[in-house]
Amino acid sequence: MTHLQLTSATFVHGGVAAISRALARMGVPLPPPDDYPHCLRCQLHRRIWTSSVGELLRHFDGSGGTSSGGGLGAVFVKPLDRRKRFTGFVVAQPDDLASHGLTRRAERLLCASVVRWLTEWRVYVAEGEVLACCNYAGDPALRVEPTVVQEGVAARSAAPGCPAGYALDYGVLDDAGRTTALVEFNDGFGLGAYPGVSAAQYTRLVMSRWQQLLAPLASHS
Repeated sequence: MTHLQLTSATFVHGGVAAISRALARMGVPLPPPDDYPHCLRCQLHRRIWTSSVGELLRHFDGSGGTSSGGGLGAVFVKPLDRRKRFTGFVVAQPDDLASHGLTRRAERLLCASVVRWLTEWRVYVAEGEVLACCNYAGDPALRVEPTVVQEGVAARSAAPGCPAGYALDYGVLDDAGRTTALVEFNDGFGLGAYPGVSAAQYTRLVMSRWQQLLAPLASHS
């Protein structure tokens, strides 16, 4: 990509790494990760907190996942500051961190209590409008609650600084009430397309987000 001339009229599509490099070359700040937006915390139905590799190691006693001083069991972790630095995974014992390459004790982590998902669906949204809802994991016959999805889309779209194109991942928890809960929020740049979203729908989403990101450049060109 280094030999390409990038301007406000250029559209770049690809994974997070490619988009990040393109934005950096054009002097556009990379949007910070916001996997669990504050406006949607009520839809998570699990505990979310920040920690570090060192803090988790201090909690685990190394005997297979039990914890010392705080009752911390298995924990789902993902990167806090660096988008897609690694894929989220469950830490059940201290060695799980090292086996995933997390040896730097200062590495900041976004943590969540471990839950079991029966099904997971991606909701594609452009300019506040739901374009498609696609099953990507679990039982496709089990649907998420439409009212919960509609409320989540309305809240996220109304929040300050909302991306013009984004996706909300929802799932059904393996609990007594089969609760529909938010899995995570996905910014529209570098977003994957699951079966069920049409080419036109997907293009509208990623283009709207890209144009929004480059709007400051266009206004000065």
